[in-house]
Amino acid sequence: MKAKARENLDSALILLRAGRLNASASRLYFAVFQAEVYSLQLRGRKPQDFRNARYWDHDTVRDAAHLARGEAADRLLLEKTRRLRLQADYEREHVRRRDIERPRREACRFVMEVTE
Repeated sequence: MKAKARENLDSALILLRAGRLNASASRLYFAVFQAEVYSLQLRGRKPQDFRNARYWDHDTVRDAAHLARGEAADRLLLEKTRRLRLQADYEREHVRRRDIERPRREACRFVMEVTE
């Protein structure tokens, strides 16, 4: 998951520079999601530890997000990037650059810190 998180972060940044904001938002979410999973796995946690889940689904990871760094803000970051991904993938309105900039900065910091 560490490599996947970093790959998705790199892809999100490349797509953002290319002006592909919707694709960037989608990759940004998965970078944060996979970094969360990596952090949980590093701590010996399994999906079954939460909500009796069989795999790392979105809700399970969201509910455990505060465990990555011990910060409640991590759950907010996951939710924020997920909302952007849902907009990018399913809604008529495109993601705007100003909407992705702050989550991008937070996601970069989070992914790099968690996957060090």
